[in-house]
Amino acid sequence: MPENTKPDQVDILTENERLAIELSALTAERETLKASLATAKTESETAKASLHTVTAERDTLRTENQTLKAENTALKAKEADFNKAVAGQVAKLGIDNAAPKTDAASDKKLSATEKVLKAKGAASLAELAAKK
Repeated sequence: MPENTKPDQVDILTENERLAIELSALTAERETLKASLATAKTESETAKASLHTVTAERDTLRTENQTLKAENTALKAKEADFNKAVAGQVAKLGIDNAAPKTDAASDKKLSATEKVLKAKGAASLAELAAKK
């Protein structure tokens, strides 16, 4: 080999220094990544613990929901039995349980004069004047 193609000592030292700086930077980056990994592992463990807690709470609430649905169904059945018993007693006593009927005149809105006449028990202003 010709002598000019061989790297000289300065070139080797320069390359060695460059590689040492690169190694130092990569080592620092590796340490940063290790710290990030440790943080991620901690967060993952925290999330897993939280997941277990939330899952247990969800299961408890589901059980409670099923219990409440069963109680609701039982109460509806008791209500239906109660309503039947009340209807039977009402029928035994001969009470008319139909809704009271209203006439069309009472359905309309009364004017102020009509309200006063109704309160005083008069059918007209003339009747009211005669009562005084």
